[in-house]
Amino acid sequence: MARLRSLLLWVLLPALLAVAAGYALHAHTTPVFSAAVLGKVAAKARELYPPGSPRALENSVEYISAELAQIYPRHIHPNDQWVTNLAGGFKTAMLILHASMTEYVMIWGSQVATTGHSGRNLAEFHDFIISGQGTWWKEGGLALETAGASPNGTSYMYTPRLSGGILQLQPGTFMLEWCHGVIPALLPFGLGDALFSSMDPVTIWRSLYAYGRLTIKELIENGKI
Repeated sequence: MARLRSLLLWVLLPALLAVAAGYALHAHTTPVFSAAVLGKVAAKARELYPPGSPRALENSVEYISAELAQIYPRHIHPNDQWVTNLAGGFKTAMLILHASMTEYVMIWGSQVATTGHSGRNLAEFHDFIISGQGTWWKEGGLALETAGASPNGTSYMYTPRLSGGILQLQPGTFMLEWCHGVIPALLPFGLGDALFSSMDPVTIWRSLYAYGRLTIKELIENGKI
């Protein structure tokens, strides 16, 4: 019992305080990014490099990175460092273009079919599919929502704060994602599978480095939390 109290005192309590502090900061922080702007950039990428055309995904990623760097100078950092992400059952890869305490922008997806749980997070997610197709089964019913790169349907998926559900990605599905909320509170979910299932310290380190480096850069260069 004494050990349990020590665990609650030295581990859980600081974590809860950190989340509370992050939520307070988030509530008083104006987002840098806009879902409308990101959606237009993703749509233009699909128009210029439709799925099925040669090097469509590679060209879309390069276009989105360069275009966002022009629209959001000093906040977007184009790179080619794809990082494996194991979270909620998903087997994906992510290319982080921006990270801070309250926002991130990245391109993520999978070359193989994968299914997982969204998590129940202190953040909202805006996803714009640039290739492939995703099927979203939200909690509380049996209805399915499908989004894809096809010009005849929707390519946008929105996940509200604290909601949950199951998402299935078809092979070759990638999307531009903007997340706004208490980002550090997402780390246990984002690293949980790598820590407790795959037991992959390399993936954990690369994920923390990719996120931490840009977060510190934003804080120092732009004073942005």
